[in-house]
Amino acid sequence: MKKLLLQYALLLLPVFALAQNDPQVYKDLTPKIMGIVGTPFKLNDHTYVIQTNIDDENFELIAINDKMGVLWRTTLKGYAIGAGKFKGQILAVATAGYSITKGIANPYTGFLINSQTGKAIQQNVIYTSTYQKKEWAKIFFSANDGFSLVIGLTDNGTTFPGTEIAYIDTKDITVIDLNEKLEAINIKHIVPNGGFVGVTANNKNDLFTFVIQEDKTLQVSKYESGKTVSSGSVIQDINLNNKSDIKYNNPFAGRSTFEDNAWSCASSTDQNVVYFAAAHKNSNRDRELTVCKINFNNKTCQLTSEPLEGKQFRSIEKNYVPFDKKLDKPTIDGGEYMAVRFVAENNGILIVAFADESIQESASKFFRDNSIIINGYDVNLKQKFQKIMPSLSDWQRALHADYHFENNSLYVIANTGKRSKETIYGQLDLTTGNWLKQEMLDRKGIGTQEFTDKNILWFTNGFIVPYADLKNAITYKKVIDLASYPY
Repeated sequence: MKKLLLQYALLLLPVFALAQNDPQVYKDLTPKIMGIVGTPFKLNDHTYVIQTNIDDENFELIAINDKMGVLWRTTLKGYAIGAGKFKGQILAVATAGYSITKGIANPYTGFLINSQTGKAIQQNVIYTSTYQKKEWAKIFFSANDGFSLVIGLTDNGTTFPGTEIAYIDTKDITVIDLNEKLEAINIKHIVPNGGFVGVTANNKNDLFTFVIQEDKTLQVSKYESGKTVSSGSVIQDINLNNKSDIKYNNPFAGRSTFEDNAWSCASSTDQNVVYFAAAHKNSNRDRELTVCKINFNNKTCQLTSEPLEGKQFRSIEKNYVPFDKKLDKPTIDGGEYMAVRFVAENNGILIVAFADESIQESASKFFRDNSIIINGYDVNLKQKFQKIMPSLSDWQRALHADYHFENNSLYVIANTGKRSKETIYGQLDLTTGNWLKQEMLDRKGIGTQEFTDKNILWFTNGFIVPYADLKNAITYKKVIDLASYPY
């Protein structure tokens, strides 16, 4: 009898092994909602917090651990702008509401949340605007408990129902810091000297703005934390064809559009260094990628550029060596609609990722991002490698890859396949510039019309992917499922 049981157990081993390789899936984390807001933030080594907009007037915070358990969830009134760690607790910022036609509804309210229980400790109106045209808002959290709410006043008025403004003309910027009582302090008013194209912050909560001036030069200005005026600017000719070639995208138009075609980030090691990258036409009307390192230690700017031409991409495709022959070949249509997708520095390597985009009109509108090209530079902007992630994002709204640094590797997760029915995962060694992994994630338990959108929960021993199951193609409301994977 024991022998028969042993033989039976041995027969079942392959079945159990296969089941262990399947991802753990948490179905219906949320009901139908508008979506996840921004990037989930890491509360500690074992917990992330996801912020979602349930609708245009209510939002939720959900704490999830590395076992995919929900520790707590809290629903609050307002349209979420973002959330993060603040003074040992969680700070969430929301407006009174949002509509496509009118944009943000004032006021802006801060909610202080207990990080252990998820219960609201305090809430306070932190800013009220009387501006009659549309606003945009972004928030920044720094490592030293700093916080900034950045509000842009645009020249864009009310739009027709069912339409959204993709690119916005920012006329004035208000920056608000908060103290521990959620009171506004150090309010700064910035009037861009030209076309505003970006803003970023460093770990000291210093703010940097990026403007294309009338003479088509790039002006980068620094605003030190706690001060209301700029401490200086750096101006650089980036060989633009037209002043309007680089635009700033409406952060609230993410439901239906691509991101802005420029990116900026602060250095992870030098608080006086920031980076800027953009795809644009140069003075000869040729498409090119420009990458800048702006150093406020000596008020200088280094620059490197790369042509974005069809000939170059045909060569990249031809010389592509697949990591796994089972994976699809990369798809690169050309440089005319190439856009920057990610910029970040890690351990002396600057990563710039870009892809060509298009909108395909059929019975429905589909937004397509072709394969991602990843450039690696040293701190002097000398290119060390150029690699391809053979992804293909293709869906009824713009989708985005997610990027993560861990142990000198860059991890990338992106949608791929016709109508984004698959998910590709890669690990890139930043020392050698070689792929260590490129594989399709197992989607057992995940529907064919579920996608990921730059909101991965990255833990030490693995990661959790939120998949959005699109339930309504008109309102874009979706249900969020989770799937857990090892590295």
